[in-house]
Amino acid sequence: MNKEKDELIRIVSHDLRNPLIGVTGFAEILRDELDDDQHKEMASIILQSGEATLSIVNILLSSDYVKNETLRINRKVCDVAEITQGILTLVRPLSLLKNQRLEIDMPETLSWKVDVEKWKQIVGNLLNNAIKFTPDEGTVRMKIYAADEKTLKLEIADSGVGMDSEQLKNLFSGRKKFHRLGTNGEDTSGLGMVLIKKYTDLHGGNIEVHSKPGEGTAFTVTLPA
Repeated sequence: MNKEKDELIRIVSHDLRNPLIGVTGFAEILRDELDDDQHKEMASIILQSGEATLSIVNILLSSDYVKNETLRINRKVCDVAEITQGILTLVRPLSLLKNQRLEIDMPETLSWKVDVEKWKQIVGNLLNNAIKFTPDEGTVRMKIYAADEKTLKLEIADSGVGMDSEQLKNLFSGRKKFHRLGTNGEDTSGLGMVLIKKYTDLHGGNIEVHSKPGEGTAFTVTLPA
C-alpha cells in the first residue's frame, strides 16, 4: 500500500508540473503586455499562485521515493501528433519568454501505439529541458515521424549550452550533484531525465543523446510499434 501511495504521489506531482509551467508562462506574458492596471494585477496574482504551487510540486518531486517506484504501462493506438500539439501549447510560452525559435516538423496525423500520459511526459520534459538550457534567441527543433512501419522517431535538438562527457554519463542517474539551472536561472527537479528513460524503457524503446559544451544537445527517442 505504501508503494502504491508513493507512486500515486509521484505521478500526480510530476504530471502537474508541466501544465503549471504553461500557466505561469502565459501569466508572465500577460502581466508584461497588459496596460490596464487591474488586469495586470490579476495576471500577477495568477503568476504568483502558479509559482507557489509549482514550488510545492518541486518539493514533492525531490523526494527519494520517486527514483524507485514501480511503473506500469498502458499502450493504445492514438494520434501522437494531436497529443503533441497539446504539449506544444503548454511549452510555447516558455520559448516566447526567451525569444527562441521553435521549429516543429511533424505530420498532421500520426497513429501509433503508446501510453498517452507517458508520451506526454517524454515529449514535454525533453522540450522543457531544451528550452531551459538554450539561451535567449536560440533555436529548439522537434521532429516526429515514422521511420518505418515498426519504428517511431522523436528528435529534439537545441542550440543551447550542451553537456560535457561527465554530465552525459550521469544524465539519467538523478544524482543531485549533476543538476543545473537553466540559462535564465530556471529551476529543475533533475528527475525529468530519469522518468524519460524509464518511460522509454517501458515502451521497449531506446534513447540516444549527443552533446558538446557550447554546441547544443540532440535527443533521439525510438519507440517500437
